[in-house]
Amino acid sequence: MNTARPLRSGKGNRLSIFAVCIAVGATSVALLGASAASATAAPASATVTGMVSAGGHAVSSAAVGLYNADTNAKLGTTTTGANGTFTETGITVPRVKVGVVKAGWATTYAFDKYTLASANVFWLTTGQKLTLPKAITLYPEAVIEGQVLGWMDPVSNAKVTVYNADTGAAVASAPNTYGDAEYRIGGLPAGRYKVGATAPGWLPGFANGASNLASATVFTLRFGQTLRQQWDPEVLYIDLSPAGVVDGSVMGIDNDPVWGWDDPLGGVTVSVLNASTGAVLGTATTNSLGEYSVGGLAAGDVKVRFSKDGWLTTYANGQYTLATAGVYHVEPFYGLHLGELVIYSQPAVMGQVLGTFDPLGGATVTVYDANTGKALKSVTLDTYQYEYHIGGLPVGPIKVGATAPGWLPGFADFEPTLASARVFALEPGNTLVQTWSPTMSLYIDLVPEAFVSGTVNGVNQVAHWSGPLSGVTVTVFDATTNKPLASGQTDAKGKYRIGGLNYGATIKVQASKPGWTTSYAFDKFSLATANTFPIGYQTELVMPKAITVYADMTAQGQVYGLTSPLAGATVTVYDATTGAKLKAGTTDATGHFKVSGLPTKSVKIAASKTGWATGYAFDKNTLATANVFTVAWGQTLTLPKPMVLHH
Repeated sequence: MNTARPLRSGKGNRLSIFAVCIAVGATSVALLGASAASATAAPASATVTGMVSAGGHAVSSAAVGLYNADTNAKLGTTTTGANGTFTETGITVPRVKVGVVKAGWATTYAFDKYTLASANVFWLTTGQKLTLPKAITLYPEAVIEGQVLGWMDPVSNAKVTVYNADTGAAVASAPNTYGDAEYRIGGLPAGRYKVGATAPGWLPGFANGASNLASATVFTLRFGQTLRQQWDPEVLYIDLSPAGVVDGSVMGIDNDPVWGWDDPLGGVTVSVLNASTGAVLGTATTNSLGEYSVGGLAAGDVKVRFSKDGWLTTYANGQYTLATAGVYHVEPFYGLHLGELVIYSQPAVMGQVLGTFDPLGGATVTVYDANTGKALKSVTLDTYQYEYHIGGLPVGPIKVGATAPGWLPGFADFEPTLASARVFALEPGNTLVQTWSPTMSLYIDLVPEAFVSGTVNGVNQVAHWSGPLSGVTVTVFDATTNKPLASGQTDAKGKYRIGGLNYGATIKVQASKPGWTTSYAFDKFSLATANTFPIGYQTELVMPKAITVYADMTAQGQVYGLTSPLAGATVTVYDATTGAKLKAGTTDATGHFKVSGLPTKSVKIAASKTGWATGYAFDKNTLATANVFTVAWGQTLTLPKPMVLHH
């Protein structure tokens, strides 16, 4: 039976409208009075009173609940008296909500709200007695009742949930404990609803055959209406489908000589994936016996993944990628039984780090991808620790190297560089172990780094100064390939010490600094002519004398083309003795040039430009007849007159 709200007419109706207006105004004062009270300051004690009615009549024995509006926690419950009034005292929070529950009536919150989340909030101050400005009106409950089936048979232990059809929020739920798997959910207000059910071993289902909330049928209920399941036509018909199960066991194999394993493996995460999308449908973890069971699965094609830290992620058919994983079909009720799967530990490497055949502590050992050269994993050993173990590595080709302070980097089996390092193949479940016989393998023996040390002196004849020179960059070159090996700078006393060198090497040493002529040990001015020094089988080569660098010598002047300054001309300085080209520069927009860093004292100077005959200072036409200029270290030579070119 439907219950309608009572109507009045005439003067009484006009008075009712007037009363409602007053009540609404009072409610606004109560709701918006927050400005008069702090949002965080709780009152010492406050009281809330009010009335509950239905159809214009007082409602007795209704349960009135007060809730903390900030946490939605229930503060207390009181009961309406014979005249429908209630009083709740001892309230110590500043913001409250008020709700009413009574059998046969829709659960209601002040005013005309039907969820705690949407309920109006009332502010309280210290010692305040708040009387709700109008009665909380109840309406007859809407009810949903029916039966939960599974494959057309009653299913016990199901949970039925009613959802708000517009928001998807769960409104109420109840077990199907009545009679033959039947349920009844009352206390509902008028509204639009969807109904679904869950039960252990069954897939979630919704009324009228829908499989998810989005596609579920919407039922519209009025106050006082009862929606009952019926068969012809089908209304509110819930028939669940049995959930599929994937089960089996996992065996782990690890051939590590220290941490080996060949037993059932617990703690493995088993994930059932949608075969098409890879989305996770369900998971489980193996127990100590390696057993697992993943339930709640819908019928369909799946892939099954097994993963655990330190072990190779493996799929049910023994593959290691989702793309190559086997596809299996899950049947409802019967499930999928995979039996025992063997998974292998991630490969590892273990061995020792030696230094000239003795144990070497404090080294850093790194494993590299042999194809890309990228570092995969590394470990730094303690000062007195020389044995290493690096696990969690991928299957495939690798290289292994080590570094240590005071020692040159080295790679397994006596290789000096990553490029030349030996390649090892890692296999599932296996640990690559250093061996000594019948052949050495994964043998790392570092050699101590060698040093070269000495002093750099500077000479500036113009300033009449010579002595140790700081801030000089000293570079060591391989004497055979002329490739730089290492570099450093001189200190305040002109001293340098450069490490990272391989003893037994032959080297050349260069000294350079801006404003000074680059020199090589000793008194050489090109890498090709530099002296060579064997480090030999010693850890430090002390240079027998200082490397001398000289303050730059500079030549400057101007070039004319006939009678005007000539821009863009090339000015070349030659060694006056050998005729070798020393340095070159270009004239600026005004024809001026400046060439610095000259390594010899006697020079000849030429100027040239396309379209002009090459000329030499001064008015000479060949290098052989050109004037010779003598420059002191640190001196700037300024030509006394322009160099003139002719067409």
